[in-house]
Amino acid sequence: MDEWGRPLRRPKHRAGQQGQWHCKRCGWRWDTAAKKAAKYAAAGEECPRPKACARCCSAYWDREPQRLEPAGGRRAANSPDDPKWQEERASHARKVRERKRKRLAQLAAELHVEVKPPAKPLVPPPPTFSGRHHG
Repeated sequence: MDEWGRPLRRPKHRAGQQGQWHCKRCGWRWDTAAKKAAKYAAAGEECPRPKACARCCSAYWDREPQRLEPAGGRRAANSPDDPKWQEERASHARKVRERKRKRLAQLAAELHVEVKPPAKPLVPPPPTFSGRHHG
């Protein structure tokens, strides 16, 4: 019982591990919300399929993700461990840092302030990739 004398409600299972629906993209499992299921049951109808995953909100939760087949084997398109995607992400981060540096230099020149770079980098350098990249 809780502090107001109500019985404690415990879930039947841990979230995301069991349920009627299963997302093939993020692996989450879930059931239809109790109120929604009760509404359809009262009307004598079957609950419709969800429009999106309850966790990742993907509209394609019931389909396998599209895959690339590079020479090195199978991997998900744009997965975080794909070297091509890592390089693209690092390249974008470098461009953003450079734009910010230029803007800071402009503002410093307008205010007649000298800007010194930090003694050691605030952000670690992007990872270097060895070997051949497939794209």
